[in-house]
Amino acid sequence: MAGVILKNLWKKYGKVEAVKGIHLNIEDQEFVAFLGPSGCGKTSTMRMIAGLEKITSGEIYIGDRLVNNLDPAIRNIAMAFESYALYPPMTVFENIAFPLRAMKFPENVIREKVQRITEILELTDVLNKYPKGLSGGHQQRVSLARALIRDADVYLLDEPISHLDTKMRNRMRAELKRIHSELGKTMIYVTHDQIEALAMADKVVVMNFGVIHQVGTPADIYFKPQDLFVADFVGEPPMNFIDCTVGLEEESFNACFDQFHIKIADKTKQSVLADIPNLEFQSFILGIRPSNIDIIQKDQMDQGTTVEGRIFTLEPLGDSKIVHVLLGDKQLLVETSPDFIGESDDVIRLRFHPDHLLLFDKKSEKAIFL
Repeated sequence: MAGVILKNLWKKYGKVEAVKGIHLNIEDQEFVAFLGPSGCGKTSTMRMIAGLEKITSGEIYIGDRLVNNLDPAIRNIAMAFESYALYPPMTVFENIAFPLRAMKFPENVIREKVQRITEILELTDVLNKYPKGLSGGHQQRVSLARALIRDADVYLLDEPISHLDTKMRNRMRAELKRIHSELGKTMIYVTHDQIEALAMADKVVVMNFGVIHQVGTPADIYFKPQDLFVADFVGEPPMNFIDCTVGLEEESFNACFDQFHIKIADKTKQSVLADIPNLEFQSFILGIRPSNIDIIQKDQMDQGTTVEGRIFTLEPLGDSKIVHVLLGDKQLLVETSPDFIGESDDVIRLRFHPDHLLLFDKKSEKAIFL
């Protein structure tokens, strides 16, 4: 049983700062996802926890132990690599069994454990094959099986299902959650895929350019992004952003852009705005997700403030339809039902859900919590 604590952790490769003084507390038995684009520092952070990268400065604790100078072999961690790192001369069975053989497990126990993990990961039909005869997806699952078969304090999973097809990836997400629940151990999962992070993790750590932008539950990350980067990176289809000002009209605050005005109706939101000095002289960015914009029919026009737009194009996605709407010189995404009927250049009206409006300071890019 062990949590992981990072204190002022830095990693430099020459003049390149990959990780910049991050602080993080991962509780025992938590499933934590490091989420961010390529080059954000998430894999460097994981490799420092594993002991595979030397720390430039800072401290790493696993449980109560400071592990900065401990070899990877004695940190009691298990790691699945995106690059597989399989042993070519060994069969799939021997690759998976290798950690148990190194720890002198009895042969009957080894076979039982290998059988169980390979059934979960659907590898029983390739146990006698060698890595060179496997697809990339099979090799990735073998690497994952070899990590999960160990009894470690912390499991480090670096993009462990990125090379699987969509159907298998969806299944593996559920299996990994179940395995984590059964093991009752700390898991750290690196991914650039927001769906994986939001679907599996207890806590998500969003990183970019070597710094942590936000740590929170999947719900916090999705519904309460703390800055513009998190709001933009998390969510599919992506959030809409509009440069705006905020003005007071008839005792109500409005977000204003071009000739459009969107009422910020909630009294709590209005009280937050009222506390901002020089409010009407500042620039803001309005954020709203495509699912929180309605296309209004003529018989619904009295149900709230609407703005007029023009359809640019439509994307049918099966269970939904994405409508690209031109609002002045801005293009917004609107997620609607698949039975919506419209054509390019049709004029429509949009209603923004006031409870789901987000406002960001344009200079700092920090969220103003309304």
